Amino acid sequence: MDPVGADGGTAELLFGQAFSFLDNRSFSRREPTHTNDTNLDSDAVAMHQRVLARFPLIASALPDSEIERRVSLFEPATIRNDRTYLREWLDNFLPQMSEAEDFAIDDTNTHYVAMLDRLIDDSDVGPKIVTLGARQPAFTRGDGASREIFVHRRVEAGPRQLTLIHELVHFYRHPDYAAWVAASKDSDFYNEGLTEWLARKVMTSEELVDRTTYQPRVDVVEQQIARHVPEDDIARAFFRGEIWRLETRSTEARTAFETSTGISETALETDQNTASRTGPGIFQTVESGRHYRFLNLGFDEVQPKPEHLSAFREIKAAQIESDPEVKVRFVGHASSAGSLEVNDRVARRRSTAFYQMARRERLPASRLLDAGNPPHFGETLPTATEEDAITRAMNRRVEMFLVRGES
Repeated sequence: MDPVGADGGTAELLFGQAFSFLDNRSFSRREPTHTNDTNLDSDAVAMHQRVLARFPLIASALPDSEIERRVSLFEPATIRNDRTYLREWLDNFLPQMSEAEDFAIDDTNTHYVAMLDRLIDDSDVGPKIVTLGARQPAFTRGDGASREIFVHRRVEAGPRQLTLIHELVHFYRHPDYAAWVAASKDSDFYNEGLTEWLARKVMTSEELVDRTTYQPRVDVVEQQIARHVPEDDIARAFFRGEIWRLETRSTEARTAFETSTGISETALETDQNTASRTGPGIFQTVESGRHYRFLNLGFDEVQPKPEHLSAFREIKAAQIESDPEVKVRFVGHASSAGSLEVNDRVARRRSTAFYQMARRERLPASRLLDAGNPPHFGETLPTATEEDAITRAMNRRVEMFLVRGES
């Protein structure tokens, strides 16, 4: 409704309703103390170690002393002069105080923001907004290297630890992922939904029993992302900014792909092919302990890249040498450039080259399945619908399966 007029429009309506809600309530009750500086610091360090153990791909992990410095008790003084936080808190809780949900409000609308500021600055209800805002279980401020975490003193040990896990995962969000989120149509979904989805990978089954934080968003992540994208790729997108592992169409994804591989989406195809030969190999965990992919082989080339060899050595040490029952099968694939016959031959040569790599790494022939007739499928089984430089790189690949018994 038009803010110009006798009634002041929608902004004045919501101001009056929120003012009445706050003015008629007392917030003088004392909060119990379950969290203090000592147990908060101790839990922060312990949960930080759990996050790092679950996601070893996190680069530049901070020392424990820095983590202790970044966590603090959440007090009214923490937010009293933090206008951004108070606006965000009031915007989130306004539907509980008013008819705000009946209107399609742009939260950047100048009249709306001015209405929030009027409530915050009001001498009667402003202090109550600060008191209520400071009773959030947790609050974070800043991003990346400047991020801080605040926890309210009333939060008990179990919820405190799970809150810290969620916020510490948030803490290591890569700047390129953050830029992608900011450009998305639903930043809250990709921000909190994927953060919580990853945080739950750190939590135990017992801790997850009553965990409902961001549940609708986690459900959508499961249905629309995790069903199609391996967990390792989600983590690499989030922690390392490799957005192209989630999708290939956005400007942010294409920029991140070019940064990672040197292959530019806007370059001529011949230049893309040249860059594919010199760019790094990509490794993907499809299913830990069973299925892996070596991606971005050079155009019309078959030999493993140094990154592929390094990844194979890690899997060999962790999964193969420790289990004498495990056998290995390599399967070659190709992108759609060229004829079916040429791509079939390239795919076979690729699987052959990876069997040879395994032999050079002293894996006995008895543990290499089908090495005499290397499995290959040419371009007929793409891992991504081929339409650009990114998806072509995903399809120039060799897949490795670890086979146990008759499986």
